[in-house]
Amino acid sequence: MRDGVRWAAVIAFNFLAFAGVFVLCYAVRAPLLPSAEEGRIAVGVAAATVVATIGGTAGASWVSRSAARAQPRPVSAEPDSGPGEPARVLVRMGELPLEPRGFQPRADLLATLEQAADEPGLTVVHAVTGARGVGKTQLAAAYARSRIRDGWPVVAWLTAESGGRLASGLAELADRLGVRSSGDDVEAAARSALGWFGGHPDLPCLIVVDNATDPDEVAAWLPTAGRAQVVVTTTVRSFGNIAGAQVDVDVFTAVEALDFLAKRSGCGADDGAAELAAELGYLPLALAQAAEVIRGRGGGCLGYLERLRAYPVHEVLARVPGERYPHRVAEAILLAVEEVEGRSGGEGGLVRLLLEMLSVLAPGGVPRELLHGALESSGGPYDASAVDDALGVLADVSLITRVGDDAVAVHRLVQRVLRERARQEGKLDGAADLVVRHLDVLLVPPEDAWRKRERGRRLADQVEALWVALGPEIEERGAVAMRPVLKLRSWAANEYLAEVGDLARALDMARGIVEVCEATADASDPVTLSAMKRFFSGSLHPALVRARRRSGTYYASLGRVRKNAAVQRRLLDDLTREFGPDHPWTLRRRTSWAESGLRYTGHWRKALTLLRELAADHERLFGADHPWTLGARADVVRIARRTGRLRTASAEYAALVADRERIHGPDHFWTWQTRVGHAFTLLLSSHPHRAVVLYDRLLRDAARVFGPASHQARWIAPRYTLICFCTGHWTRLREARRVLRGE
Repeated sequence: MRDGVRWAAVIAFNFLAFAGVFVLCYAVRAPLLPSAEEGRIAVGVAAATVVATIGGTAGASWVSRSAARAQPRPVSAEPDSGPGEPARVLVRMGELPLEPRGFQPRADLLATLEQAADEPGLTVVHAVTGARGVGKTQLAAAYARSRIRDGWPVVAWLTAESGGRLASGLAELADRLGVRSSGDDVEAAARSALGWFGGHPDLPCLIVVDNATDPDEVAAWLPTAGRAQVVVTTTVRSFGNIAGAQVDVDVFTAVEALDFLAKRSGCGADDGAAELAAELGYLPLALAQAAEVIRGRGGGCLGYLERLRAYPVHEVLARVPGERYPHRVAEAILLAVEEVEGRSGGEGGLVRLLLEMLSVLAPGGVPRELLHGALESSGGPYDASAVDDALGVLADVSLITRVGDDAVAVHRLVQRVLRERARQEGKLDGAADLVVRHLDVLLVPPEDAWRKRERGRRLADQVEALWVALGPEIEERGAVAMRPVLKLRSWAANEYLAEVGDLARALDMARGIVEVCEATADASDPVTLSAMKRFFSGSLHPALVRARRRSGTYYASLGRVRKNAAVQRRLLDDLTREFGPDHPWTLRRRTSWAESGLRYTGHWRKALTLLRELAADHERLFGADHPWTLGARADVVRIARRTGRLRTASAEYAALVADRERIHGPDHFWTWQTRVGHAFTLLLSSHPHRAVVLYDRLLRDAARVFGPASHQARWIAPRYTLICFCTGHWTRLREARRVLRGE
């Protein structure tokens, strides 16, 4: 059953319960009930209100529980686990690279990693360090594949190349393990995943953290208990300080390089393979590119070596001050690129465009459907089969790597060379524009962020990679020219990461936007103003405010009122500390704290006192006639009515109605809304006939000002009809029908 149907059933039941209890109390002559008509009406209204309130609370709880049960839970055990047997966990997570052709196993390095598996009940961290292109990721992938073959229960491949990515990966792992509760933010879910390892000390598990850059972040998210092995690949040698063991990955040995070239290209030592390997510095990445060009073009290693030395790399790539490619790597990559583009014939344009698009997307993996969609939306003659064929050619020549069944990855060094070539030739903007326009179509709306969180995470990764790749353009052109890219990053920070509780990454992304906007020359530019207003005001991020408010609402919907109160109080303390007690944000949160944090826990009198103080502060700060001050007074009288101070509430409502009419006019919506509250208060305070007069005026004004078919008229009509029916005002009942017909 859908939530909308459940809510409709709850509303219908409560309406019938209210009417039934009221009629029963009014019509039945019971000894304990008042004999006077007004007394029976007051008792009937009070009893019906109590029943409807109880029914509404129970109904809301039923809807919330039903929705929670309807959410799919990840399966963490194999279906063939028998009754009474412990569940056999089997989790394979992440974009694990497939084994390339001619892979060199490096048995000595793998043996170092395997030794940790022989020590039971111990969490071991290995740092796999080395320069780019030496094969760190492939070594870790080979080890992960071996553990999958050994049947280890959990093998997870995570990335940590930017702030917050590791915690996001652990939160996704918690999803797979079935320990992430609905409403958990990323930090809480990540902690649950780490706790799961401690709760299963007999299960060997492997976590690979690929391309880590921050030792402190990784150290904060290491398992402290259980039998988990953590393998971290990184170019930062200081990771050795947090690792139990460090595995230094170097370039191939001469023997490994010759064996690799022989398997991939067919060249032997007598054909110049040794000289070529030495020229490329025995770097595995460069050797892979060279081998594929030799295999496809022919000419042997000596012929390739001549082309490599003669290649005019400085004419193709602009030199970036302070940055150098490893010796001959750029030349080897560009030769491989030109070879595959030339070999593709008529499809060379498609291959080139694919490479340029991949150069600005996430190096860890790009879904095929993203590439398909971007090329189809370009209007070019590119169908899905042609794109798949081109990706297959690129994978065959080792320019890309297949990741899983539906994604491809490009080495970061290859990406950099491709990006610099496209930038030098003025073609990077075109490829980036295709990617930006298609990503904009794929964005997950905030209301679906939690339900589609895995898809949103992949999109956020692509947006983050795009931001880094286009860094020089963003810095040079500013916020106005790069508005579409800022919009994507704004979505990632504000509408996805903040919505799923990934506040660390949301803050990092938002900070990047603000830095770009602050550097914009025109401070009045709408991009600048929008980013500044949406992301930062001081140092407290609105995403944090929204996330805590949302979590408080979630706890309240589940009936966990004390947890809701704690969340609301923490948020109020943060805002007061950051902005002071008189800031509009703080004033609004003080209202929410009084109404939600206190009244839901039964502290009605304290809530009323705080609201009166808040109304006085509004009057002091903004004046007696300011709309915010009038709103604060409305909060006071509403809570006064809920606490049973009906006479006081009625008098204050009358004064508030008079002020609303004086300031806004008699036909303003807020005036009409305040009169609704006044009429209901009179009904509760045993003045039904005065209430009927007010409800009659409310109905006529709603039909005159907003229209007979308006929401306001349709909302007030059934309530007025019920009151007229219960009090015997039959003439007014007929008049109400004529008003609704527009007569």
